Amino acid sequence: MTTSKLSFVSFSSTELNSTMKKLIDSKEYKKALDIFYKQSQFQTDASINMALKASTKLNDYKRGMNIVKQFSKDSLKNSFIQTSLIDFYSKSFTHSFVQWIRPIEIEIWTKCYLKQQYIQIYKGLEILVN
Repeated sequence: MTTSKLSFVSFSSTELNSTMKKLIDSKEYKKALDIFYKQSQFQTDASINMALKASTKLNDYKRGMNIVKQFSKDSLKNSFIQTSLIDFYSKSFTHSFVQWIRPIEIEIWTKCYLKQQYIQIYKGLEILVN
């Protein structure tokens, strides 16, 4: 009885991974995340990794952080997850930085009387983001 239960879970995990992969490949990131949450009992490192990638593509950093909180210590040793984490955090930082800098940029624009001054300031800020 235990064996059949394990094979059922394994099959369902494989099916979840396969479905999520197809959705992500067709750029249906939201659907992939919806399935990920609905089938949470069948999550594997592969599905967690794909969910993090989908969150990154959607710029849904709140959802991404919720996924990160689900990681086990073993998941953090997975090189695919490590790569996705680097991508997620780098894009999350850039997104947060741009949201923070936008009001400052508007204030600078209103204070700059010459367009050239604004362009030079903007190029300096752009270096910081990139």
